[in-house]
Amino acid sequence: MGFKVGKAICTQVDKSKKITGIAHMVEQTSKIPIFRCRDCGDCSLPDTAYLCPESQCVKNQRNGPCGGTKAGKCEILDQECIWIRAYDRLKPFSNETTMLERPVVFRDASLKHTSAWANRFLGRDHHAETNPADDSSGA
Repeated sequence: MGFKVGKAICTQVDKSKKITGIAHMVEQTSKIPIFRCRDCGDCSLPDTAYLCPESQCVKNQRNGPCGGTKAGKCEILDQECIWIRAYDRLKPFSNETTMLERPVVFRDASLKHTSAWANRFLGRDHHAETNPADDSSGA
């Protein structure tokens, strides 16, 4: 039900360039401080335990860990790998292995600086190829 409501709202918003811009600004107002969003327009937050690979992984790895870690720290910067953090976040829910059982995620660069919410609800992002348009998951 929630997905259908989101889709209906985004369909109406998408008809006006001005309203689309305002909705995108509202989205970014929340996502930047909470997730350090980089406005890629093809959001992977649901795929990575709500850790943004665009801003929190020096290599922007959206498809899984690169293997370049030592004691859980990135080989490039001395920070904890977001994939280890995602694994640890999902472990209490017994979902730690499911994040790597999905198809490889390629970011659609043409969606940069557009609303990831609208792109998800309207079937323009990477989820459109793996999920039916009327499912209940969403960004």
